[in-house]
This record gives sequence, structure tokens and C-alpha cells, in this order.
Amino acid sequence: MAVVSAYFWSGFPFDNLCENDYPASEEYAGTWIITTGDKVNGTIITVSPDDASYRFCPQDLFRVEGGGFPSVPKFQPEGNEWMTSDQEAATQIYGWTSVAVMGVVLMSFFWAFFRSLRAIFKSTYKANGDDQAIGFSEVRSMSAYIPQVSSDVFSYPLLACSCEGILDDLFDWSDPDRPFSYYDLTLDAKDLLEGLEGFDFAEKHVFSVVAHYTPPSMQTLNGKM
Repeated sequence: MAVVSAYFWSGFPFDNLCENDYPASEEYAGTWIITTGDKVNGTIITVSPDDASYRFCPQDLFRVEGGGFPSVPKFQPEGNEWMTSDQEAATQIYGWTSVAVMGVVLMSFFWAFFRSLRAIFKSTYKANGDDQAIGFSEVRSMSAYIPQVSSDVFSYPLLACSCEGILDDLFDWSDPDRPFSYYDLTLDAKDLLEGLEGFDFAEKHVFSVVAHYTPPSMQTLNGKM
């Protein structure tokens, strides 16, 4: 908007006419009827020898020779200046303001690009809180995300992964009558599909893989060696 406003103010009054230093030629003196392009007579005008004369001068700083960006008065063609002093002051303000606005916009784009590029090579993660020096395996109420499927037939969820290598403490539920392997769907899949001719069943290609590596100091406490 700042750039458009700068060019708008610089082009006023938009008639592409500059006043000459000499009056109108005597050959134009007299009364004339202005005829439009479709040969229709229109306004009647009277020209006196002492009337001001004008010449064509382009008033678009974006297209004039030597012009461009920013839209400031110094880019007016020499000898074809058309701006008033007040217009030059306003155009000067708008022109350099548009430069500042464009600079801020470009800097914001470069900064966003730099941050995106930096994120590829450098981590921007910042942890919230302080390290309490408590290992995950030492938390009494620890639990892990284990893929499960609810069923109306079973009282407990069915496990969509192998329960081998997963500590019982990582489950947030337990069946007092049956082990977790009873709800292991990978075992059912092996019983149903294993042995089929031309079919090689691999649970890692079908089910999720979950594993927990217990620290050596905790293996004895959990009965795992």
C-alpha cells in the first residue's frame, strides 16, 4: 500500500502535461470547436495569444526514462518536472517510507527463510522444567503407550503387539487370572496363519513393535536377567 500510494501521489494530476515557459502560439488564437473522436462537435473554447501553452510529459515515475523505485521527486525527467513543492514534499515522504516498508517485508521473509533453514541443521527444542534425576524405570506409576484394541467380548483390551520384552509394570491394567500373553493378538495370528503354503508370516510387518530396555540396576528388581 505504501508503494502504490507513493506512485499515486507522484503522478498527480495524471494529465501528462507540463506548462511551457512561453505563451500559446498566435496561430492557435481564436475560437475553436472541440471535436471528439467520433466527429461529434462538442465544447467551444477561445484561445488568446497570452494563454499558457503545454507540452506532453509522462508523469509515471515507474516508466519514465531514469525513473524506477523508489518514487521520489529527483527521478523527474530534467526539463519536464511537473510536481509542485507540496507534492514533492509528500512524494518524498511516501517514497522513502515505501523503501522502509519494503525493507521490513523483505527482512521478515529472509528471517523466516533463515529460521526454516536453521531448523534443518540445528535443533530448536527447549525442555520445560528441571531434570529431577529420576529414571523412567524408577517411577512407580510408570506406564507406556501400548497398541490395544477394545472388544465387547473380552473384559480387557487385546494387545496389537507382542508382549515379549515388555515389563508388566508398563501396562496400566492387569488381569488377576490370566497373563498378558493371553491377550496377545500376534500369537493368535501365528496360530491361524503359520503353515499356510506360500505365506511367510512376520509379526513385525503386521503389528506394532514395542520394546522396553530395562537398566541393569533394575533388572534384578523386576525379576529379569
